[in-house]
Amino acid sequence: MKKLYLFDMDGTIRDDFSAVYESMVEVFHEFGRNPPTIREYRNNPSPDFWDTYKKRGFDESEKQAVERRFSEIFHSRYEAAVKIFPDAYPAISGLKNNGAMIGVVSNHRAAAVKSQLADYGLEKFVSVVVGGDEVEERKPSAKPLLVAFRRLGISPQNGCYVADKTWDIMSAHAAGTEAIAISRKLGQHEESALFAANPEKLIHNLEELLVE
Repeated sequence: MKKLYLFDMDGTIRDDFSAVYESMVEVFHEFGRNPPTIREYRNNPSPDFWDTYKKRGFDESEKQAVERRFSEIFHSRYEAAVKIFPDAYPAISGLKNNGAMIGVVSNHRAAAVKSQLADYGLEKFVSVVVGGDEVEERKPSAKPLLVAFRRLGISPQNGCYVADKTWDIMSAHAAGTEAIAISRKLGQHEESALFAANPEKLIHNLEELLVE
């Protein structure tokens, strides 16, 4: 067992894929563009949301309006449908009860992540949260993970990062820690893409972490 298990939030702990995708589709339609299929969206190799829009003809001058409209649609119509994955609570509580430390590293704002953890009853298990607004470089840079390890005084060699995206695996490798990919039935990246990114382990249920 590792001393520290760092987790991504969206797609790993929080099941938001369908809500994000449906919100994006509505934005495309409102702006008169054809949205990507789910398969095309899942094959997007970039953590920058704007890349998906640029590839389909959106201009930089539209970016603020797109961001605002996406946020409005997501929060008003879809956010209530976002749930915690069923395996997240038993896995995280189990690891904590077994003596491991838990952290969450996300490209989203730290305050938002902390609020979500509280909503799901997970905040009591989590020793560190690092958000994208707290670091100079976001994933796939190593910096967010290294900040988490440094805050807890734990070497990256004594921890791991559990996440669902190829750029998360890249971030873990850059930080010198073990990458554990979680392949979800409907996640940001298909299992073949995760496998190609060479994680040290690939799992299908977070509770597999309890028996490693």
